[in-house]
Amino acid sequence: MLDIVALLQCFQPFVTATTRRQFSKIILALLAMTGRVTMLGISRWAGQGGSYRTVQRFFHTALPWAVLLWVFFRQHLYRPDDAYILAGDEVVVPVMKWWSAKPATARMGWIVSLPVCRAE
Repeated sequence: MLDIVALLQCFQPFVTATTRRQFSKIILALLAMTGRVTMLGISRWAGQGGSYRTVQRFFHTALPWAVLLWVFFRQHLYRPDDAYILAGDEVVVPVMKWWSAKPATARMGWIVSLPVCRAE
């Protein structure tokens, strides 16, 4: 399982060492968990150094997810000889505003890259 944490080294220029350490704790906890996934559950499975407050801090940190996903793709999944399709979509999620009892919506974008199979 520790081999998975080694995959995070490509994030080094883009996130702090603390964030990488928190991320590795959360990843290992998520892989070990069964059932419902909550921040309290993650903190219970994270073990030493993975307190509830640590999990809160990680999820409160703003991360450049588009850059991280691109760097991870380029480092570990991209092969120059293959063709890829880039597809994107937009997801609307409910957001509670602190000044209003009525939920609002926020748009979140994501990009998926799928390898195209070629018959040779």
